[in-house]
Amino acid sequence: MQLDPHIEDLIIAYLSGNISDEDNQMLKAWLSKDPANRTILRRCREIWMTTQAEHQATNYDWKAGFEKFCLRKEQQQQQTRSQRNYRLAKLLRYAALLVFAVSVAAVICYRQGSQSWKGQLADVEMNVPMGSTLSLRLPDGTQVSLNGGSTLSYPQSFGLKDRKVNLTGEAYFAIVHHTDQPIEILTSKMTVRDIGTKLNITNYPEDNQAKVVIDEGSVELKTGNDTQTSIIVAGQEAIIDKQSGRISIVSKQYDGNAWSKGELIFHNTTVADIAKRLERTYNIDISIHHPATANKRFYGTFSTREQSYTDILQALKETGTLKYTIRGRHIDIY
Repeated sequence: MQLDPHIEDLIIAYLSGNISDEDNQMLKAWLSKDPANRTILRRCREIWMTTQAEHQATNYDWKAGFEKFCLRKEQQQQQTRSQRNYRLAKLLRYAALLVFAVSVAAVICYRQGSQSWKGQLADVEMNVPMGSTLSLRLPDGTQVSLNGGSTLSYPQSFGLKDRKVNLTGEAYFAIVHHTDQPIEILTSKMTVRDIGTKLNITNYPEDNQAKVVIDEGSVELKTGNDTQTSIIVAGQEAIIDKQSGRISIVSKQYDGNAWSKGELIFHNTTVADIAKRLERTYNIDISIHHPATANKRFYGTFSTREQSYTDILQALKETGTLKYTIRGRHIDIY
């Protein structure tokens, strides 16, 4: 099925920031009809974002730009032919044609001054259920791993004027660094600003504390309405009291991405915190019936790929400090 030329015009207007309210509603209606339509828009936007830096150059080489466009188009065609996916091949050809038109519009747009179109379409949002993990790549190439019970969202304008994402839960970031456009990770009562980083952030709504672990690079950390920032560097972790906003900086105990590699590491960890991590990792429900038991602390390293939650509970039980019973996916700890 051939793409309607009017839809091409709507996409070009949207990406160039010149779309009217009426046309924007028409574009939304088209996107809602078929997931393939959203794929077309996403591919056009991603390719446009990767080329916009070139468009900002004062002396833009149109001949070289057109040759680069042709090369990309040929590479896409070769890839789709080898995969023998004719439907996708059509979508990519439409996207390639749109990119060239958008490239022209983008140059004009930047000469006139870029316009913000943030919020015209819904944010991109990923929700990870308990017992699952998700790995994804942001439009700028930043790699993100999301833990169970986590949500990550970012606007479709990500990377144009700024790079901001919203996080609830736990995520590991391997950030592609841009000096003139640092990434900002916004989470409840806390903002983390990249200075070139691999880091893990844990901030579930039900937890009293949040944690930032730095494996590489450094970040600026700001809590609440504070104007001052704390600098956290590689080899350190920050523990944030969410009620007071107080930040404690200590040496990290283990790599921030241990969980994403299938490891559960307990370092002087309370049974209450262990229970929360088991719930998120294995999608189970745990009740602790005695406060004294909840405050007991343990050390240990377990493999979630080789050991079940019953293996971990049994290891804790064998210390002689707690007991448990299992009813389906509900566990009672005494």
